[in-house]
Amino acid sequence: MKLFFRPTGVWLVLLSAAIAQMAAAQSDPIKTALKAVQEKYALDRRTSVFDVQVERRETAVILKGEVDNSSARDEAVAAARAVALVNIVDSIRVLPDPSLGEKTFGIVKLSVGNVRSKPGDAEELATQVLMGSVVKILKRQSGYYLVQSPDQYLGWLDYSALHPTDRAGIAAWAAARKVIVTGYFGVVREQPSHDALPVCDVVVSGVFRSTGKASTWTPVELADGRKGYIESSLVEDYDTWKQSVHPTQEGVEKTAKMFIGVPYLWGGTSAKGMDCSGFTKTVFRANGLELQRDADQQASMGFDVRLTEDFGEL
Repeated sequence: MKLFFRPTGVWLVLLSAAIAQMAAAQSDPIKTALKAVQEKYALDRRTSVFDVQVERRETAVILKGEVDNSSARDEAVAAARAVALVNIVDSIRVLPDPSLGEKTFGIVKLSVGNVRSKPGDAEELATQVLMGSVVKILKRQSGYYLVQSPDQYLGWLDYSALHPTDRAGIAAWAAARKVIVTGYFGVVREQPSHDALPVCDVVVSGVFRSTGKASTWTPVELADGRKGYIESSLVEDYDTWKQSVHPTQEGVEKTAKMFIGVPYLWGGTSAKGMDCSGFTKTVFRANGLELQRDADQQASMGFDVRLTEDFGEL
């Protein structure tokens, strides 16, 4: 026998529950105070960490969770204490996690690192990071690091994609002579020959150390110490490229056409696959401009253009 019900009744129940939950939050002065602090420090959860829960005991309220800076923690505790009628116990953890020690930075050592929304191989792809990118490491869990990429986007990166290091390691990486991949795709090989075994693949905008004089092949070293050779026609000196490159109409169009036929990949931001905002990000990155990850974030980086009949300001 089939049972029938009116969908309207179900929606009314769900709506009532949601309203009750909102009312409860609004009537809780501690949660209201914490929400105000969250809106100050972590309005966009894609780029900031503010995950604070309230645990009530008979004689105290415990604030648990984590934030990504000490000022947010201090203000959250102060705001709760200002409205609480009981003792407030601070159990908020400030990231990076102390268990990481000094190694709170990482350099991507694969051609493309997949950053996921949760720690797990089957989880949603949120974004990608390219070889040579420097990320902040916030914590580790289940074989993954919670990282913040150069565009501030947060997500989980597999251990195997990253070379963890400290501030001194990042300073050394920044000071090292490097090359950037300007060709679409390439292979670093063990010897300067097409017949040599590959060390790794690379894609456009990947960066690694240059370790010697370039001829037909350029000797290079990856972030984790692996060495090899790449065809010189595929790379440029990074500092020279950085000083000379800037987005022009012709350059952006030329780069965009290079990706004709590349498959759509939700969360992709590389030559191996990209989504809509990932395509825009990849094209402009290759032209020297690092855009933010998502379309709404990218829109906020520009300036207003008046809509005239001749579109003269575009």
